[in-house]
Amino acid sequence: MPRSDWPNRYGAALTSVRLINPAISLAAIRRAVPDLTWAVYPRSITSPSPEVAEQVRALIAKRRKTGLPDLDDAALESANIDELRRVALLRARSIVPAKQGRATYRARSLAVHFYVLRRANGKCEGCGKPSPFCKADGSPYLEPHHTTRLADDGPDHPARVIGLCPNCHRRAHYAVDAKLFNGSLMKKVRQIERRRTN
Repeated sequence: MPRSDWPNRYGAALTSVRLINPAISLAAIRRAVPDLTWAVYPRSITSPSPEVAEQVRALIAKRRKTGLPDLDDAALESANIDELRRVALLRARSIVPAKQGRATYRARSLAVHFYVLRRANGKCEGCGKPSPFCKADGSPYLEPHHTTRLADDGPDHPARVIGLCPNCHRRAHYAVDAKLFNGSLMKKVRQIERRRTN
């Protein structure tokens, strides 16, 4: 109902609200009703045109009838948690079929691997913290990281491989500052190796 205390605003008694399950994410609204200016920040207080209002009603009716969010993979990244859960349950499998593929592996030196982990001596050479846990044999868990990727024809050399905790290793590959962080690791490993040769 129109609000008497606030022009162009509407209100509803809580008893008259019927939730949509799963709730429709803002991204889904933007995809389905691109002309709805309310869905674009900053929020508009303009009432939608009858055509846009009909599109909104159709989106709500479809969600209420099917209970299904957008199922295409492109929509998943911007889906809300309820939509993601619904799609995840729909796509869950008790057995995942195998896929065959062809892979190219670089033959890494086992000596470099063991040397780097021994050099780290149970402490991450990136952050300096102790390894987060021990392996089944009781040794500290760290991961060798090639500061120049082998896939990019980087060398498998002690001066280019650093022992990292899993957090630092993932950061070196996937963080927003991955390049900068990896650059700092290159400097660290050079300094570490320089100290060992002096």
